[in-house]
Formats: sequence, C-alpha cells, structure tokens
Amino acid sequence: MKNEIVTKMSPEGLEIANNYLELGNIQAVCARMRLDENTVQDYLGKREIKAYIDQVYLDTGYITYFAIYRTNL
Repeated sequence: MKNEIVTKMSPEGLEIANNYLELGNIQAVCARMRLDENTVQDYLGKREIKAYIDQVYLDTGYITYFAIYRTNL
C-alpha cells in the first residue's frame, strides 16, 4: 500500500482512539475505560492520535464523518 502512513503510538493511545471512534464522545470513552476526562483528552490531543483518527475518517469517507458529527451535536 503506497499511500499508507505509519505512525508510532502507544497501545493505550490506540485503544482510546478506537473507543473514541466507536463511541463518538469523550464521556463515553471515560466511562468505558474508567479513565478521567483529562487523561482521555491528553491522549486525543497528541499529534499521532489525531493523525490516526483523521486517517480513519478519510479512509471511511466524509459522509461517515459528517453522519457521526451530526449525531454528536
């Protein structure tokens, strides 16, 4: 895959990112993973985690992104 972007992130960061993608909001991630909101926000604020989430949205298409965004307003 020539367009594949490889980034290094911690397993914890990947788990938080995947839960965020699945659940769509920080409070739900905190409840599921039993973490405080500051910890989750710190992980989601990291450059490599943001890049991963953005890439997932790009790979699944903008329609999915906007559908998810509308449900979380």
